[in-house]
Amino acid sequence: MPQSELRLPHLLFREMRALSPDQARAFLAKAADDEWFALWRLLLTTGIRPGEPCGLKWATGNELIFANPQGGPIDIRALVRPHFNRILSRAGLPHIRRYDLRHTAATILLASGVHVKVASEMLGHSTAVLTLDVFSHVLEGMQAEAAATMERVLTGRAG
Repeated sequence: MPQSELRLPHLLFREMRALSPDQARAFLAKAADDEWFALWRLLLTTGIRPGEPCGLKWATGNELIFANPQGGPIDIRALVRPHFNRILSRAGLPHIRRYDLRHTAATILLASGVHVKVASEMLGHSTAVLTLDVFSHVLEGMQAEAAATMERVLTGRAG
């Protein structure tokens, strides 16, 4: 088949959705009653990938931190409907994917002024360039703030 007749598959791109800081606080407040609160808090506050907690073990032994009733690894997908979606609903939040907790963590870090290199390392990205590429939309809103900061520094005027 000639190369000109080949068709590339369409990439499915799902738009990132991040909770605002107020929404993130509301999520954690409603999640506090859930038996998997530690998992939801870990995902939201660290930006860890949703599958990574499934294999986390205590440093002092071989026991899983998040285990199913039989002591094996959890299936985080099985927790979405009865736990994650219920928390979102109870908090009056929009439906998001569990992976969006990672986007929320990254967005809050960058919007709060955490250096992109630090955020990149925290997220486990291979380079800060990847973090910048994925989360550039967050940084766009920081341009005016950066200009105002330069104005204050160079003119000696407050605020």
